[in-house]
Amino acid sequence: MAKKTSPIIKSVALPLGNPLDLSLRAKQVILDADYVYCEDTRKFRSLLQALDMSLKPGVKIRTIPGSEEWSEDWSKLESDAEGKLVITVSDAGTPIINDPGLALTKYAREQGWSFEALPGPCAPVLAIQATGGFGLPFSFYGFAPKDGADSKAFKGFVSAVDQVNTFVFFDTRYQIVNTLEKLAASNLADRSIHLTRELTKTYEEIFSGSVSEVLERVKAKLQKDDALGELTIVLEGRPSDSLSQSTTLTIEELLEFRNAAPRKAAKILSQAKGLSSQESYKLIVESRP
Repeated sequence: MAKKTSPIIKSVALPLGNPLDLSLRAKQVILDADYVYCEDTRKFRSLLQALDMSLKPGVKIRTIPGSEEWSEDWSKLESDAEGKLVITVSDAGTPIINDPGLALTKYAREQGWSFEALPGPCAPVLAIQATGGFGLPFSFYGFAPKDGADSKAFKGFVSAVDQVNTFVFFDTRYQIVNTLEKLAASNLADRSIHLTRELTKTYEEIFSGSVSEVLERVKAKLQKDDALGELTIVLEGRPSDSLSQSTTLTIEELLEFRNAAPRKAAKILSQAKGLSSQESYKLIVESRP
């Protein structure tokens, strides 16, 4: 009896907007695929049409939105796709980066199946590349919370900004004014920000300035039309001089932290000064005799 061959799984990044950004390697993998898992078959077929590509006969295409990937029975691929090439793609950009793909990736790796990730377009990285960002380290949050400025979710969002130098997030044209207003109300009105819209597409544009300045430009834009498209925002995180300022402790503060256990004191200091836990712990240890 012939030994079974596991499915071959490949995660493929697709263009954000310009079809020509599809790599030659990704194109070949798509042409060789036996199974395709995508968010929307219409968008996937539109990309193929734009590039004059045709899938090989008999390819099975399955729509798996992000909300359904964890309920999918991936074990069926063991027999249904034995020895076959299975690819997973999102509508645009890199799978898993705020898009579906994690469920199949996790299952395939747990089973020891052949797995490969192909590099390609990624909006958070491209936004930093296009604007220059504000230095390392950077973090990507996903979509900004829709909750009010006083909500736990939005407070967590704002506190995460000061943990890095460059903070990247997504937003929509329906939510962006509200998000910028809440950032301004959270003492971030003067922070530098780059709002990128329609990256790699015909109407690509970047609004740069302070949070309050970009807010006014966005409002003016929306008064004319609502064609902001997809938004990737690059926000200045911890100002370059904030670390030296925030690590200057008063005598009273040092006395307050001196008697507490180092890790507990570091946690208190982190919350009080907006430092990372690592920075706080180092400062506490170095301040003790």
